[in-house]
Amino acid sequence: LKKHPQLSPTHAAVFQLMKTLLYNAYQFTLFCDNLFGNPKLFSLLRELGIRACGTTRRQVTKPIFGNIDDWKAAWGTLRSRVVPTTLVSVWQDSNKVGFCTTVHNGTEWVVRNQKRPKGTSTSATITKQPFYMFSPPLGCKEPYEHTRLLPIPEAINDYNHYIGGVDIADQLQASFTTQQHRVKPWRSLFYWLLDTAIINAFRLSEHQRKSKLGSAKDKVHSAH
Repeated sequence: LKKHPQLSPTHAAVFQLMKTLLYNAYQFTLFCDNLFGNPKLFSLLRELGIRACGTTRRQVTKPIFGNIDDWKAAWGTLRSRVVPTTLVSVWQDSNKVGFCTTVHNGTEWVVRNQKRPKGTSTSATITKQPFYMFSPPLGCKEPYEHTRLLPIPEAINDYNHYIGGVDIADQLQASFTTQQHRVKPWRSLFYWLLDTAIINAFRLSEHQRKSKLGSAKDKVHSAH
């Protein structure tokens, strides 16, 4: 693993892996969870022509926006800033969601069916207001709809759609992971890479098996 002067070892590993792709010939977009969401990483990938989008942790958003826990923002509030060529945003859902993107410009919104935040949610009194019934029945104790069509940032919508691949990988790794309790931090990265290689090999094997099965079925149909 080569060190990068601007990146932590974790983000440097992602950068090196992405550089192995044929990014000069094809267009790639990286979707990642908050462990890897980082403006510096995304900006470096953008220089290679690789787009990226993903959630990010408080340690990224705090230097840019301050302590977002103190915000009393209404549901759907979006705050954004470009750092240095990556759009970093915080969006108020049932909780505050931080994300980075080099795919979107922060002005794109889509309408999706959203669930009302639970009463135990941190900002329930604020975030449940968009779900208030237009004509609540008399005596209704909870005049809020369970779901409603509401606008959300397109970056969040794309992330929710494409991050499914990460969720599937996590499910496949859950039963037979190589992860172990350890003190040395580099071993965590090594075992994560090992898990990823095993899952990728399994997925490729399944794809090849299904392709052969499809070819065999076509031959049977043509024989008839």
